Amino acid sequence: MYQPNTSIRKVDEHLLLAAVGWLTVAVVMAVYTGMAAGTPGLVHAYVFMVGFCATAIMGLTYRLFPGMKASRLAKPQLWTWLAGTALLFAGRLVQDLGGADGLFQFASVLAAAGAILFAAVFLGGRVIRPDL
Repeated sequence: MYQPNTSIRKVDEHLLLAAVGWLTVAVVMAVYTGMAAGTPGLVHAYVFMVGFCATAIMGLTYRLFPGMKASRLAKPQLWTWLAGTALLFAGRLVQDLGGADGLFQFASVLAAAGAILFAAVFLGGRVIRPDL
């Protein structure tokens, strides 16, 4: 089995744990939305698609290509993406409750920056695991 050296960061594990967290939040929000009348309807879909799906794909990509974890951009990408997604959901909830769009717009830019950083890390570190 492939064992990365100890100097390689655990970016993949952080992203996969975050994805599991977002999945849990999405399911709880979906159940609440289905049970309560007059609640914001689309936030749980954002949490599922952006939070769970995109974050899990990023985590699995880091796991498949361990060379990506050695990039100097890996940790900034992780934290930019996670902050952007968390603020994206908060901003969408504020919008659904009749608030301003500023938080959602800022979070969209931050999440997009995290996605662009991910693309840069991916393009620079695509060395597939040797045991595959």
